[in-house]
Amino acid sequence: MFFTDPARTPDPEAIAERLPRGSAVVYRAFGAAQAEATARA
Repeated sequence: MFFTDPARTPDPEAIAERLPRGSAVVYRAFGAAQAEATARA
């Protein structure tokens, strides 16, 4: 499982692309303006 953190993982998409198949991502945006678009990507 990969938990995002806006301060530590400013580009969660880049990390998520490298995760092994079947991994889970918990996207935590904490009110970011583009949160939904980033989560869908």
